[in-house]
This record gives sequence, C-alpha cells and structure tokens, in this order.
Amino acid sequence: MPYTLNTAIRISGAILIQRRLTTLMRWLATTSKYLNNMKNIATMYLQDLWGYRRTEIQDFSWSFVEHAQYANAIRLQYVERGKRKPQVIIVTGAPGLVILDGWDHPDPPPTFAPIKETKAAAKVMGTRRLACDPEWNCEFWAFLKGYLAGSGAKLLLDSKEHPIKQK
Repeated sequence: MPYTLNTAIRISGAILIQRRLTTLMRWLATTSKYLNNMKNIATMYLQDLWGYRRTEIQDFSWSFVEHAQYANAIRLQYVERGKRKPQVIIVTGAPGLVILDGWDHPDPPPTFAPIKETKAAAKVMGTRRLACDPEWNCEFWAFLKGYLAGSGAKLLLDSKEHPIKQK
C-alpha cells in the first residue's frame, strides 16, 4: 500500500510527538529527583583550598549525577539567604560538602591567622595552613562532630558518606 502525503505527515507528526514525550518524560524524571530532595532552609559547609566556608541557603535540592569523569557527582541547586538568584554547584571532591537543617549554625574554624604588623606599618595576613593541607579536614570534622553531639542539629547531606567515583 503506497503512502500518501497525509499518511506521511501523520507518521512524521507521530514521531515528533513521541520524541517530545520522551524528552518530557526525561525532564520529569530529573525534576522529580530534585523535588523529592527539596528542602526549605539549611546551612551548607563547602570545602575550598583553605578549609570550609559556611553559607546559609534556602529552596535547595540535590541529586547524584554523571559529570565529566565522575559517575556520581553531587549536583546542588540553591538560593543563598537574602538573595533571589538560584545557583548550581557540582561537587566532585570528597569530603567537600555538608548540609545541616536550619540556619544560624556556627562558623567553621577560621581560615586566616591573626593579622601581623611589620616595622614598615604594613599589615600581613595569611592562612593558618597551606592550601589543600589534610589538617583542614581533620579540624573541620572534629568541629562538626562536637557541634552535632552538643546541639542535636540534623545532618541532611554529608559527601563523606557518599564517595564520588570515577567512571
């Protein structure tokens, strides 16, 4: 049976609809992962070269995604407290991310040493340790363990418990 122009249009339209439905289903599956992990407010401790920094966040969600050479990196979408623009980070290093429920948790141990004044009236400020020193992690985890034990704060996400693997 030869195809007419109308039949060809119906078939190509059906293929197009099927592709759009497939794309929509993928988007819904991805979005539902985010919505399942959607929380209201939290405090994020994120590792950088010189220890950890604290950021209070809201309207956040996380998921485990493939990223570059990593099979299960952590994708975190959030809005900083007092701001409106959403941000996205992908954490590939471990242990680099801790999220506690609620705001007003304490600052992590300080990054910088006390300021020193020289004879030339210049002020010199430096970090307490070298970049990427393993002592930053030891100090932070001791601080966090003591804080969690004493305060009863709820730990939502700990990248230490989720090892990031390469493909």
